[in-house]
Amino acid sequence: MDREELLRRLPEIRKIEDEKLRDQVIDVFLNHSPSYFWWCPASSSGNHHPPDTRGKHGLWIHSCRAFSAFEDLARTEVEMERIDEDEVDYGRAAILLHDIFKQGHYPRDEHHTKSDHDRIASEYLGRNTELPDEVLGLIDSHNGNWGEGKAPETVLERVHHRADYIVSRRVCHYEIADPCEELQQVIRGRKTEEEQEILSRVSALSTATEASDFVDEFSLPNVGSVDPGELSKAVSFIANGGEQ
Repeated sequence: MDREELLRRLPEIRKIEDEKLRDQVIDVFLNHSPSYFWWCPASSSGNHHPPDTRGKHGLWIHSCRAFSAFEDLARTEVEMERIDEDEVDYGRAAILLHDIFKQGHYPRDEHHTKSDHDRIASEYLGRNTELPDEVLGLIDSHNGNWGEGKAPETVLERVHHRADYIVSRRVCHYEIADPCEELQQVIRGRKTEEEQEILSRVSALSTATEASDFVDEFSLPNVGSVDPGELSKAVSFIANGGEQ
């Protein structure tokens, strides 16, 4: 992979304003990042992270999504004068790099997340690159109390950890600002599945509405008797997306 291809895959790198720091991040991805970063899932167990990050390109999607979350959270802290623009740049670099060794060093013995991947990344990058200590500290603390690295201490470290946490939840619809073609395909697939599920639910609700015309009384758990006419109105309201 060359620089142009990397920036196509991760246009977020261009948002790092400090040229030296930007080049250091590019160097990490080109010369130190394991190839699995681009295709492995964000969750090897399937018990964490949104569905679209549990398959191919999942870790890549997660990193881009975490970048978007960090940008939003950091902007608030800048407005409150709790962090400055230089610190935001450190955070941008760190959020892109925080999971590059999610499954350890390559070659791997297993396709599983390493519980100490925060510490693996911070120590490796500390030995083999010239990344600032501030960036290494963010990577080391990104898992918070769930990881092997240190707990977040500074405002910036807590914001960085929070951004990763927000997009690691099973239900997360944080948008990626400018996803490349490969990621667009995965995201479109996820949305298509969600749309089909919504349509199925609407269909079931419509059937329930029709059924209410043929019964005299409904009984709901912990509620008791419900007037079928009132229930029909409620079901119709939900089926129509909350519109009268």
